Amino acid sequence: MVRLESPWGLYLISDQAMLREGTFAPFLERALASGVRIVQLRGKPLPEDVVMLIGRQMRRLTRAHGAAFIVNDRVDLAVRLGADGVHLGQGDASPEEVRSELGPGRLIGLSTHNRRQIAAAQDRPVDYIGVGPVYSTSTKENPDPEVGPALIEWASMNSALPVVAIGGITLDNLEPVLRAGARNVAVVSAIGRSADPSATTREFIRRIEAFQQRNAPGSRETAAPNPASPGSTDPVRECPG
Repeated sequence: MVRLESPWGLYLISDQAMLREGTFAPFLERALASGVRIVQLRGKPLPEDVVMLIGRQMRRLTRAHGAAFIVNDRVDLAVRLGADGVHLGQGDASPEEVRSELGPGRLIGLSTHNRRQIAAAQDRPVDYIGVGPVYSTSTKENPDPEVGPALIEWASMNSALPVVAIGGITLDNLEPVLRAGARNVAVVSAIGRSADPSATTREFIRRIEAFQQRNAPGSRETAAPNPASPGSTDPVRECPG
């Protein structure tokens, strides 16, 4: 069973172009060697036989490096591939149904896009939440409205579940996301479409780890909440909708 005591740091999501080109598996091996500890397979547009082939490669590599392997949406594929868990969207199967299929030993992640969904997730059988999209993203055909770092800050203050910031995060805008309280950052195109994916992966990990070390308890510099953001210790108050 994958443990959640420590933050993962960089949460790597497979890039569609790299999957189609057959370059993701070789890259993934280098990324895992660089310190990536959780990887998600997102292959909705691809034929199932291709997804299964890639999934088996990812399972082998993540297991060899002691990393977690998550499958997006498809519980059946996760079971067949022996994945460590499933990541669900708000429109996918309910976490309750998925938990009954997976049992207690695997992870369930849930995407959230506003305060109400974050608050509701606290009482559901999920192990972590994705929060976003923080910034505009081109990895989905119909993305939800961007939420900015303010929702990451609110989630970090009000969620008992680990928070993964996701959506349009690049090296250029990483710092505000970390300052908002994100300990885990999901990345897709910023790595998959960079000139040197392996070097970009290492730089993401370096910056995340450096920020966490600077802001560890007892360090001189600490990450302070944005005073302009409302924030609240009540997970339901001021939730929209």
